[in-house]
Amino acid sequence: MSYATDAEFCRMSGVSRNVVQQYTKDDRDAFVKTASDIADGYMGAQHVTPLTTPLPANRTDLKLVVCHIAGYLLLSDYGFNPESPGDPIVVQNYDRALVWLEKVSKGEIALGQVDSTSDLVEGAPTVSSYKLRGW
Repeated sequence: MSYATDAEFCRMSGVSRNVVQQYTKDDRDAFVKTASDIADGYMGAQHVTPLTTPLPANRTDLKLVVCHIAGYLLLSDYGFNPESPGDPIVVQNYDRALVWLEKVSKGEIALGQVDSTSDLVEGAPTVSSYKLRGW
């Protein structure tokens, strides 16, 4: 499950629009999916992942964190240019995203009411008998 759309990624990744547009939507979706999986790895310490219930609309921090990680992954694939003024910012955003996820994993940042439980009813059927059978 991806926690950000392609449009959100293009808007929030921090990567130059010229660089982002050199990748197909499927490529960008793969970076967002990988970033979402990384986020799940951290959030799994406090929540059942993937999160099946979306966060409240006013909580965009997870989307931003996933977009920053995906932007870093895309830039790593494209090639880091220390001469570009935006590339060091993408790296800084990535580092901050990991710090945020680490705090979520330790319970220092709460995601709010997140219900990741399945509707599946688990357990075996109940078996009963009225007479003891001598075992």
